[in-house]
Amino acid sequence: MTKWIVSAPIANSDLSMNFVCYNVDELEDLLAEFPNADVEEVGENSVRYSLEEAKEIIKQIKGATVSPSLTDDQQVVLEWLKKKMTITDIEPIELIWRLRVNSTKEGYRDMPVYKSYRYMTKAGQFQVLAAFAEWGCNQC
Repeated sequence: MTKWIVSAPIANSDLSMNFVCYNVDELEDLLAEFPNADVEEVGENSVRYSLEEAKEIIKQIKGATVSPSLTDDQQVVLEWLKKKMTITDIEPIELIWRLRVNSTKEGYRDMPVYKSYRYMTKAGQFQVLAAFAEWGCNQC
């Protein structure tokens, strides 16, 4: 587990306050609150960073958690899920169930979203679910 020590100088003093962060959100919050802070990544090989370097590391870490690029079929399904969540009162899990059930029904199965759903692998479905969950959490 990576942890960071943030040292924020105390005004009119040679002292500083030290904070330990265990995740990137805590680190980002502290750097916003204490823009003159020094950051040290603690581990086998401790490294001290400038504020700009620390902010760049935060961007890289947060960027790594972004969903992988989706295929065209996955994007079609994701956009359908997002649209339906926005315009209906259907719960997220029921919406996913309806996608599955309707993908084989006469009158539905030839629609682009249902075709796209049927072409996805299980791994592709999980990627869409992850992207949909990320989007949904950001809407709450």
